[in-house]
Order: sequence, then C-alpha cells, then structure tokens
Amino acid sequence: MSQSSRNITQTKLLTFQCLLSDPSRPEAPRIISALRDRLLDYDENVRKQVVDVICDVACHSLVSVHVGTIKLVAERLRDKSLLVKKYTMERLADIFRVYCAECSDGSIDRNEFDWIPGKIFRCFYDKDFRSDMIESVLCGSLFPTEFSIKDKVKCWIRVFSRFDKIEVKALERMLEQKQRLRQEMQKYLSLRQRHQDSEAPEIPKKVLFSFQIMSRSFSDPVKAEEIPASISGQDELLKILAERHQLYDFLSMLPLKCSYLLFNKEHVKEILLEATVLKSAGNTLYIQTCMNILVILARFSPSLLGGAEEELIHFLKDDNEIIKEGILQVLAKAGSTIREQLAVSSSSIDLILERLCLEGNRRQAKYAVHALAAITKDDGIKSLSVLYKSLVDMLEEKTHLPAVLQSLGCIAQTAMPVFETRETEIEEFIKSEILGCSNDADGSAKECWDDKRVFGMEFRKCISKESKKTIM
Repeated sequence: MSQSSRNITQTKLLTFQCLLSDPSRPEAPRIISALRDRLLDYDENVRKQVVDVICDVACHSLVSVHVGTIKLVAERLRDKSLLVKKYTMERLADIFRVYCAECSDGSIDRNEFDWIPGKIFRCFYDKDFRSDMIESVLCGSLFPTEFSIKDKVKCWIRVFSRFDKIEVKALERMLEQKQRLRQEMQKYLSLRQRHQDSEAPEIPKKVLFSFQIMSRSFSDPVKAEEIPASISGQDELLKILAERHQLYDFLSMLPLKCSYLLFNKEHVKEILLEATVLKSAGNTLYIQTCMNILVILARFSPSLLGGAEEELIHFLKDDNEIIKEGILQVLAKAGSTIREQLAVSSSSIDLILERLCLEGNRRQAKYAVHALAAITKDDGIKSLSVLYKSLVDMLEEKTHLPAVLQSLGCIAQTAMPVFETRETEIEEFIKSEILGCSNDADGSAKECWDDKRVFGMEFRKCISKESKKTIM
C-alpha cells in the first residue's frame, strides 16, 4: 500500500470514528462539508474513500447526513472512474436498505430517499455498467433480508410513483432484455430437445444463431457466442462450472438474467391487493402507480399475470375508472398468454369487454377492443364481428358516439377484413353526419358537433393506417 493510500485510510478511520462517536457533535456539519468538497478530488481512490465515509455515517445514522449530501454522493454514479461509479451504486443501495428498515419501524419519515432506485435504474444508460451488475444490486441489495413481498411491493409503489420517463424507460429496457433472453433460451432448449439425437448439419447453425441473439444481452457478446463450440454436452458444462473456465462468469450470470427475482407472480398478487387498499383510502396517485406497474409487467412478462385471472376480472367490473382502464390495458397486453384461464374464471368476460366498447369512454373502448382480440383464439375475429354489427347499428342511433367511433377505428386497425364488410355505411355516416355538418350550428349543438368532428378525424387516422381507400 502506498503512503498516499495509507494516509487516506488513516484519515478515513479517524473521521469515521469521530462522526460515529457522536454524529450530532457541533463540528460534524463542518467535517461532512469538508468531505463533500473532496468528492471531486482528482484521485479516484480519494473520491471512493469519501463516498465510503459519508455512506458509512449515513448507514449508521440517516439523520446525521443531510439528504442533499447523499444526492451529491449519487452524482458519483457519473464519475469518470468505473471503480467509483460501481462503488457508489453499491453504497447507495446500502443507504436505501437502511432507509427501508427504518421506514418500516417508523423511525424516519418516508420519501426522503425514494429517489435512489431511480438513480440506479438510470445506470442502464451508462455503457460502463454491465446490466447484470445493476440487476444484482436491484435484486439482492436494495431491501432488507427480512422484508416480505408485501413490504417490497409497498416500497416499489412508493418509489415508482416518482419515476420520471427516463427511469421508467430504463425499467422497461431491463425487462425487455430479460424477455428476449428468456424467449431465445426457450427456443434453444426446444431445439436441443427436438434434435437431441440428430446429427443434421443445420442444427449447429441454428444453435449458433440462437446464441448470437442471446449474446446481445451480455456485456461481452463474443464470449457468449463461444459457448456452442465449448459445450457439446452436460459433462462439458459441469467441467466449466467446476473449473471456473473463462465462460464461468457468463454461465453464472445466465440464471440472474433469466430470473423473475425483481418481480414475480407473488408481486403481482400483492400489487392487486394493495390496489384494493389504496382504493379504500382514496389514494389516486398510488392506484395509478399500481396500474402502471401491472401494465409494464403485462407487456414484458405476461406469464406473471397467470393465476391472477379472477382478480383481474373482478377489477374489470370495478367502478374506479383508473383501475378499470389499467386492467383493460393489462388484458390487452397479457390476454393472449392467460386466455385459457380467463375463460375458466369467467364465461362473461367477452360480454364485459363488449359493453365497454359500446358504452365506455374513448380510452376504455380503445383498450377493450384490443383486449377482446387478445383473449380469443382467432385473434378476436368472431367476437369483433359480433361487436362490429352492434357498433354500426349504434351509429344510426347516434348514441355513445365517442366510444363507438373509437372502437370502429380500433377494429379497422386490428381486423380489417371485419371492418371492410360494412365500410361503406361508416363512410357515409362520417361524410354526412360529421364532416358535412353545418358550421352554422350554435350553442351546445355546435359544441357537440365539434366533438364529433374531432372523433371523426381521429377515426380516419386510425383506419388510414390499414386502408388505402379514402373516406372523403
């Protein structure tokens, strides 16, 4: 150890002992202030040690270090040194874990450190960070070991409610990467199973191609692509794992990358339960957050909704508009994965969705059409045909026009053959009743027709993506 490093270590120990012995001592703020100034020291070891001291003191007593100082420490996630960046991420997770424990026993106010997970998620955009490194911290270091799934879900809802768009995209990016890796791994395993005893020349090519796709999920794609050539059977795999072969790190990371450690089916169940509690409390922000999380999981991990079909159907009938719209989006994303169990849980789910297509608001109608298509085996052709007839008939009655026009536009997008069966009638309605309505109308009538014009124009945008015909 160099003299400089020894001095740094000695200074760290003295400072830490000084602050730890009495965090409230008069000179403590001055010491912390001096440490803050060294966060930008030219020596990466000094910066790392400063992060270490401040985080140690904060973990010992969160109230002894102002949250503004911890936010300055968090800026080291963008340090030019990977050593400092990685260490800062790990220590921020330590602080958040202590914070969660103290929140649960009521010894500290909530929300002070809820920004930390968002900062860690942002590291997915930093090429210096390996995604498995970030996942390891998020899955293994963020919460106290004694935390139940319920405790974690409550915390995630609180944290996610303050995520900005960048942090949400980072979560989606991580889940999408895991989804692609799981799908490709399933294809690979299926390929190996089907051709276990086959020596067909195209099999190695297919295996190599599969690993080329999977390799994109890792920081060292070249090593991932080497695996097919290195493993021809179980014996070779066991040898790699036993001898810490150069591919050992890759193979040890694979379970984490494919896992459901961050969110699993138990999390989904608890989110649904928590939504019920939040509804009773009238907490609109957190109800919306619950729905947002479920929609993201339905999009990238639809199988996690399996087993929650009864709860989803129950919520679909709920009188809370936020919950109803959220569940419609969930069904639109995950319906095709859980359709069989949905049918077992309720024989009337298609009728519920049809009613929302006819009488709901525009957003509900939009998601209800896509949900209806997702939960039926023929991509909704039969159900949408029945719905389509009712929608066209309602055009003549001029009732629930916002929902009706929205549903017709969505059918044009998802099932153009169905739409074309009565397209002429719809064209005539839009020409005569919406686009051709008089500009001389006044008062409430004019306002009503203005709304219809908007719906008509948006309807045209919907079907123009699928049809080359002109409505005008």
